[in-house]
Amino acid sequence: MRRATRSLKALMKYRLVLFLVWVFFFHSYFGKENGKIILQGSDAVWKPVLKAKDHFLVYSAYLTDSSQTVRIIGAARMRDAIRIVKGKRQLLYNARCRFWYNEEDEKANELTTLVPATLKPIMEHWVLNYSAYFVFCTIPDKEKIPISVSVYSEKAIQHFMTSKNETDLPEPGNRLGIQMKIRTNETISNPTLAACVKPLHYNYSRVWELIEWIELNKILGISHFYFYDHEVTENTSCVLNEYSKLGTVTVLDWKNLPFISQKNIRTENMFAALNDCLYRGMYKHAYLTMIDTDEFIVPRENVSLVELMRLSEKEDPLLAAAVFYNAFYYLQWPNSPNYKGLDLVTQKKTRRRMVFTPHRGRAKYICKPERVAEVGNHRLWEMSDKKFKHVLIKTSYAFLHHYRKCETDDDSCAKLPYIQDSYTNKYKSQLEENVLSVQETIGKKCNLRSIKELV
Repeated sequence: MRRATRSLKALMKYRLVLFLVWVFFFHSYFGKENGKIILQGSDAVWKPVLKAKDHFLVYSAYLTDSSQTVRIIGAARMRDAIRIVKGKRQLLYNARCRFWYNEEDEKANELTTLVPATLKPIMEHWVLNYSAYFVFCTIPDKEKIPISVSVYSEKAIQHFMTSKNETDLPEPGNRLGIQMKIRTNETISNPTLAACVKPLHYNYSRVWELIEWIELNKILGISHFYFYDHEVTENTSCVLNEYSKLGTVTVLDWKNLPFISQKNIRTENMFAALNDCLYRGMYKHAYLTMIDTDEFIVPRENVSLVELMRLSEKEDPLLAAAVFYNAFYYLQWPNSPNYKGLDLVTQKKTRRRMVFTPHRGRAKYICKPERVAEVGNHRLWEMSDKKFKHVLIKTSYAFLHHYRKCETDDDSCAKLPYIQDSYTNKYKSQLEENVLSVQETIGKKCNLRSIKELV
């Protein structure tokens, strides 16, 4: 009798666990509005395409107000089969998209059909085994906008198809909520600049340098920051989350990628992140910049970066991006003589290399996202219209301050010609005030050691 009772309790516990799992799954995909079920889908989580021959994953989906084609950010294996469509290279991959609709009506059911998916590799893949991809899916009826989309491999379709009715296909497990990107008057009347940062990796731990980077960029005119969390320390995660609560930072999950960075995909699949950020920030911000946490675009005139972009647009109404020359401030060079103050890289390192890097090398840019179709690390790869263009900014107006060690494995850069450039010291007082304020708030919440003071 006791054994039967224990078995019954175990069965009830098992059923409870299954029920909780089902509740979690249900609420991750469904919401309710006015009593109607809404198929929401996920966003900013890597999801596999079932039964794909190799690793094939999707992350996010976007639809702009001027397009009938949904653009999905994904990653897949590079293929040898290449075709040319209107002069552009496209790699073939057998996949289809399925759209999901909010309203439960006959027309929605009729539109629940599979459409061909077109894959396009995102540039700068370095011809490694895997690449970031755009997956394009055309909406069958522009009068009815889907709210989510799924990607099926051809093998999954063949395996799961139980009849000629495509609606018999089961839930694929990678339903993505479609992010609608619509122009608003606020973007025009109150233009803002946001920064997109490649995935933080290698257990990123340089917390005070990150705080300095955020606070100085805020002074320069950047109001929001997008981070992709691939691998960071507990302290770093705490700091980013606290900034997120203040509305300054958006932290996006970039974990669980089945690729080996630099061996079969480029730098933690960073080009998927940069292009996701391009579309995520589109129409939310007037301007976006793709910069690293050791870089600062510094105006040389008494204007903010937003004002610099507005002036540049007035000079050239077809501007898609302003491109800034790179100047190295090598960390091997000694600190500024007699420097006193907080241990801030941008204040103590005042030697910069005399020669600017050619703009197609290390340059960075600020772009108008709606005028761009595809971004890279140092350049734009495709405009939304051929009439748009990039403009090189004179170094007398602004350039990129790049604080790093030598590009080579040795210290040979320390022997290169340099000049003394203490321009960023003009921000010292405000920057130190901001950093100390962060130390008293976020620093205490995250149990950070106090920032050092150099005397």
